[in-house]
Amino acid sequence: MIAPALFSHPAAPEPASRRRRIVAGAFVAAFLVGTFATASFSQDKVGPTSTTLVQFDFPSDGPWGEANAARHDEMAKDIAGEDGLIWKIWTENEAERRAGGVYLFRDAKNAERYRQKHEARLTRSGVRGIVARTFTVNIPLSGITRAPL
Repeated sequence: MIAPALFSHPAAPEPASRRRRIVAGAFVAAFLVGTFATASFSQDKVGPTSTTLVQFDFPSDGPWGEANAARHDEMAKDIAGEDGLIWKIWTENEAERRAGGVYLFRDAKNAERYRQKHEARLTRSGVRGIVARTFTVNIPLSGITRAPL
């Protein structure tokens, strides 16, 4: 069923908050379509039964959003070249003053190597209260729940 709200009368403009939700929804949908379009390629990288996920979370005074992207552009390019890295998702929560990331690696060895490297880099830059966790990813179950593997 198509939602009637998508067919508003042209004389009645959408409220700004609704337009933002529609645009955000379209962005998420486009991201997911791109993610699933590459899923078969990524599955070849991952392996048959498990991968390793690394999660970083730490206090941060920012910057946030686009300013964060501009400040860490070179770091992102460096991270993209890490051995065994499949992908990284950058995380930030300005309200709670926390930042971090979630990384998926092909294997535990590369994940642990990177965890140690990044934790040392953060510590050298003055970050305290770093939480770094490593998890094994269950590929069969994650596939059922549409994880971007």
